[in-house]
Amino acid sequence: MLVLLVVIIAIKLAVGAFKFRGLKAMGALRLRMRDSIKLNFPEVSAEIGALIFAADVGDLRRLQIEGRITSVDIVSFYAYRCFDIGRKFGFITEEYYAEAMVMAKLRDA
Repeated sequence: MLVLLVVIIAIKLAVGAFKFRGLKAMGALRLRMRDSIKLNFPEVSAEIGALIFAADVGDLRRLQIEGRITSVDIVSFYAYRCFDIGRKFGFITEEYYAEAMVMAKLRDA
């Protein structure tokens, strides 16, 4: 009985290791696919970047109303930071920067 239990555990561990290798390979493929995508964010000047970085949500809206910044400025600034820092440290799993930029351009139109 003990031998049967040991065999079952060994089989489960082997199957688990096989599945893990498969998941690891799928993760590596997804990472390569993600990293192959090159994005070009509209450039934000240092002055506007400093305004955006220091602003809270209310300030961002006020700056938009005053015409000092646009939705594209905000999305470009934060998307670039997320892209740069997220990829550098492996924090990002899904990226929707292009979709966010389309929405920002529609908002500014």
